[in-house]
This record gives sequence, structure tokens and C-alpha cells, in this order.
Amino acid sequence: MNINITALVLAYNEEKRIVNVIKALSGFNVIVLDKSSTDDTASLAEQMGAKILRVPYYNDTTPKEVRLQIKKYLIEEQANEWIFSMTSSDIIHHGLLMEMKRAIELNQNEFDVIEIPLYRYSMGLAGKNTFFGGLDYKPLLWKRNAFPTDTTMIHESSFENMPRYRMTPSDPRIAVYHLTHPNLDLVMDRTWRYAVQYIEDAGRRGRGRERVMRYAVNECIRTVFRYFRRRLWKSKETGKAQLMMLIMYNCMIFLNAFFSKEKEAEINEIYRGIIDECVSPDRDKIP
Repeated sequence: MNINITALVLAYNEEKRIVNVIKALSGFNVIVLDKSSTDDTASLAEQMGAKILRVPYYNDTTPKEVRLQIKKYLIEEQANEWIFSMTSSDIIHHGLLMEMKRAIELNQNEFDVIEIPLYRYSMGLAGKNTFFGGLDYKPLLWKRNAFPTDTTMIHESSFENMPRYRMTPSDPRIAVYHLTHPNLDLVMDRTWRYAVQYIEDAGRRGRGRERVMRYAVNECIRTVFRYFRRRLWKSKETGKAQLMMLIMYNCMIFLNAFFSKEKEAEINEIYRGIIDECVSPDRDKIP
């Protein structure tokens, strides 16, 4: 049976990683979902033979209108029946494509979604004594007609109520490797953008500023407890760095909620009063 798979790669300003990501996808038909990158991500991907679907920039959660645009594109471009979704933080083992085809051949009439093994790395570490765990199974391979049009992230969609199958390769190394937080620039960029998106999502769900700020403070406290309960100090500097990053993320959520337009106006009104009090009305006459 001739089985072809389309890889849908989410990317934004990934010129430093996109080439290796596409190289690892040899044998797939690659579509790069480019969120209006301002660097050479799209041109490098095109040079590697990938198709480019440009969509408006968004932060973390994929808007419904973008999902509908993606679904329309997949149909018009006659993409393969099976779609593998990933991000530019992912790299796949060279044996994964063969395992995917084997799983599809055995189960394609029974399942719409296949869960793929994924190892989560952060700051160079995965598994025990890190905040981000190790091996996970994610619904990353799905039939085109099962494409989700809700508002969750593509690679985080739960595909609820859809029959699924968990792929377990004989070699545990055959998996997707999610490689995040490789340098400070990316840490700061992602943390800020995701915090902003959290506030936007909270507003759409009717969660007020006070509730969001309470959540952020509680998450900071829970993060510290997790650090000690999971003995993350054993990973030495990396465990501390992950702790600081997660606290910083929740601090950014808190501050985004705190600095509403109303709060900024209130603060500036106070400061204007102080400035007016401090500046002499006869300042131009002062020698």
C-alpha cells in the first residue's frame, strides 16, 4: 500500500532551525505554516522544497479563522489523507516515517488519530528532575477530514471523541523530540508572547483581572512546591533556571493583568499631580 503523509510545520521567525527540521522530514510532503515571519524562515523553507502557507501572526492559540484557512488550503492543495502536525521546536527520528506508515496500514480503517511518542526537552534536559517530564504521547498524526477547527493549538488539540491509536515503536529512540528553550532570546520571546496570549484568552472566557492575578500568584507558589517535591535541585543549574523561567512567565501574566488601561490611567493621573506640585508655576523666571 502506497501511503504518503503531509507534514504541517508551524513556524514563526525560525530561520535558525527550519532547515534541520525539514531535512529530518525527508519522505514527507512538507507544508510550512508560516505565521508571517519577519526573517528568512519562508524563503529557506521554499529552498528546501517545502510549500508555504502564510497566515496572519498570532500568539499561542490558533484562531478559528486561521484553522478554517488551513483546512481550506489542505483540501485545495490535495494534501495527503494523513497529516502530521509539528512545530519548529520539533525534530523527528529518521525511523519515524516508516513506523507511521506501518501504524496507518494496520489501523487506518479503525482510527482517525494516532498518538506519537514525544520526548520533551527544555534547556537541554528531559525526564526526571525537570519541570517538563520526559516521554509523552501526543495526537500528532490525523486524517485530513479530522482536522480540528476549534481554538486550541494544532499540536495541542485533544481530538476529543475521535477514535485513536497509540503508536509504540519497538525502538524507544524512534520519536518526536521537542527541543525548547535553547537560548535566552527564545526564552524571553516565547514567555512574553505566551503570557500576552493567556490574558487575551482569559478575557474571551470572561475571566477578570483579579481572577487572573490570583491565578498567577498561586501558580508561582505551586511552581516552587513542584521544584522541591520533584527534587529538581538535583539537575543543579538547569532546574533552577526552569524554576525561574516558569515564575517569570506567571509574573508576566500577573503584570499584564495588573497594567490594564484603566490602571495605567490611574497611575498617570497620580504622577501628573505630583509633577504639577513639584514644578514651580514661575519656573521660567528661575535664573
